[in-house]
Amino acid sequence: MPAFATSPAAATAYPWYGYAALVAKADTGSPSVTQQRLTAKPVHFGRITPGDRSLGEYLALGMSGHGGLVVVLPDTTDQTHSGQLVSVRQLSGPNLPGSAIVEPQPKNPVADAFGDAAPAAADLTSIELSQDKPTLLRARITVAGAAAEAEPGTVWLARFRVLSTGARGEPAYRVLYLGAQAGATPTFFGGSETCSGGACTYPPATPATGTLEGNTVTVQVRLEGGFGAGAPVEGDLLYGVTGLTLAGGIDLDSTAPFDYKLAERIGKTTNKGRHIVGSGTIRGGGRFKVDVFQQKTGTLTYADTAAGVRFASTKILKVRMITRRRAQISGTGSLGAATPSFSAIVADGGKGRTRDTFSISFAGGYRRAGRLLSGGVTIR
Repeated sequence: MPAFATSPAAATAYPWYGYAALVAKADTGSPSVTQQRLTAKPVHFGRITPGDRSLGEYLALGMSGHGGLVVVLPDTTDQTHSGQLVSVRQLSGPNLPGSAIVEPQPKNPVADAFGDAAPAAADLTSIELSQDKPTLLRARITVAGAAAEAEPGTVWLARFRVLSTGARGEPAYRVLYLGAQAGATPTFFGGSETCSGGACTYPPATPATGTLEGNTVTVQVRLEGGFGAGAPVEGDLLYGVTGLTLAGGIDLDSTAPFDYKLAERIGKTTNKGRHIVGSGTIRGGGRFKVDVFQQKTGTLTYADTAAGVRFASTKILKVRMITRRRAQISGTGSLGAATPSFSAIVADGGKGRTRDTFSISFAGGYRRAGRLLSGGVTIR
């Protein structure tokens, strides 16, 4: 088994996960063992080599107020193999006192207790992620006080881990974030966590857009390039999304973590060529959804209620890249009892949806085309 320190890319083929086991009736002749994997993503890659104590050195067990198991262990899968501590809390199943617990799993959006941090502008009350378009990510962070009145230098973050690229080009689960910093002119940014000497910082790597309105901080970044050079988003699941407030490098408040699934996978996905994906409504027409690869796989659907049209592709016969951001998709599908051929042209107009267009025509005469009124398309 290769070691991450010497062969990082090869080591990622050997992932380690955290597991926990509970032995009940251990003092009897009929003990029972309940075992459960407790990490959704790997916490280590490859062989543990002499001198590499990053996995297991800080392993600790504890008990929550409800008697559930709490496990603390290092996660070494970031871009620097730094071994950051993570805490995992049991939510259901048999607990240590011998009964059972059932607690809800935190889901987007997540609320946080009012009054557990000061000042009020740093006291988190909720965090929510959303996407207006598959290529964009927005964080909405609310606090107990007026965000515009926060002390200069106060930082609000939405932080998470996601499959990305490490320092030597290997797969890694980077810690990325989007956030804002208070000041005479607030700044909005995205970036990738930087750790050195046991301390981690969150530098503003790439400008983002955002607002401070009342008690709400809103930040939006592009998923492609929005977190800085060398920090691509290559997975569709954001792990451990957490809201944070900081001042002077000190954590002031944080929310419970949750996982968030993106509308689509942004990074390298398959060897199926270019990917045409999106959905929306067009001016003067109906609603469409497209998820097609250049190698003639995927689906396209279209509905125009006013015209009585409801179409779903059954076979993609041709995908022609007219330009880098304009594709023609042809094939056959079902339209009521008929099985007509179709041709659709999808154009990705770049940032925003104002220049995205979609057109479709069927054998028999129906044709609609126009700019998008809602939604968006991406060709990558």
